[in-house]
Amino acid sequence: MANPAIIFGGSDTSKHLQKNVNHNDIVIKKHDSFAAANNVSATNVTGLNLTGFRGASIDLTVSIDATADLFATFKLTAIVKAATAFLAVEYIGDETNITFSITSGGQIQYASGNETGFASSTFKWSASLMED
Repeated sequence: MANPAIIFGGSDTSKHLQKNVNHNDIVIKKHDSFAAANNVSATNVTGLNLTGFRGASIDLTVSIDATADLFATFKLTAIVKAATAFLAVEYIGDETNITFSITSGGQIQYASGNETGFASSTFKWSASLMED
């Protein structure tokens, strides 16, 4: 019989750990929100650094308060190997002019376009992180 998925709740200031009975893997579940800026290039998403982790699955919502309000949901899948990291990005929703990238050290970054009438932008994210 397969083990059920291990899911943990937490915030940016606390992590909950548990070992899978049949594996030595540790899954950490984190979630937080982030106030994003308008018209920036390669800026860190606070709290989304994968240093010390092999990979991650991240669900992230974007809401932009501007002349035309925009909403989208992104699915980020990352893997970190030695001094290299890879990121796959899927999204559904409005064209937000937000793009995501990852540094070789595992820091998730975003870039944003210049939205007319920009007032604010919020990212809300939940990540399942897999330790080595």
